[in-house]
Amino acid sequence: MRRLPEQPGEWIDRSQRIDFRFEGRSYQGFRGDVLNSALLANGIRVVGRSFKYHRPRGVYSLANHDANGLFCAAGHVHLRGDLVPLGEGLDFKAVNTRGGVAGDWLRFTQLFSRFLPVGFYYKAFFKPRWAFPFHERMFRELAGLGAITPSAPAPNSPKDYAWCDVLVVGSGASGLAAAEAAAECGAKVLLVEEQPRIGGSLHWQREDGDPTQELADYR
Repeated sequence: MRRLPEQPGEWIDRSQRIDFRFEGRSYQGFRGDVLNSALLANGIRVVGRSFKYHRPRGVYSLANHDANGLFCAAGHVHLRGDLVPLGEGLDFKAVNTRGGVAGDWLRFTQLFSRFLPVGFYYKAFFKPRWAFPFHERMFRELAGLGAITPSAPAPNSPKDYAWCDVLVVGSGASGLAAAEAAAECGAKVLLVEEQPRIGGSLHWQREDGDPTQELADYR
């Protein structure tokens, strides 16, 4: 694996290796990796294909903004590569490919892109009418994304109920300051953070190292 030098406060645990598979091949990552970071560390640059012309797509984000890489694993579909954590033995496959990411044979469609403008399938193939259902099914399959597994059990979505006087979304420097100020005024404050650790940009903008101990005072 190709990794940056160890950094203060990094979220991966380099002492715990995780074996996983991507597109039929075995790779290794660390506890705390998301799929995108592990693929980059293993030299994987093309992680998916565009849904229409099947052009190669790489990692776009590591911060919950990546729609280039959508994957299926363990009966789940449309897993985001910058969100899903690695798990031991998980087998990931990119959605919407024929023959895999590297050898997707539908990539030939990009050669005809000039003849296939945006939305052309909404305006063509309506005649003869008896053939339209066939064309509709074909384009839905070719330009679709992942396929669900009807036999897979429905996932349990965690939920919780809470009440507060002040809701603060985001636990970066501004969010922490706002939550602390509201609490000092006697308000019941709920601080919400999408990441597994509070601190936001404090984890990478500070020059004095790991803020973990200081942030522990807010818990």
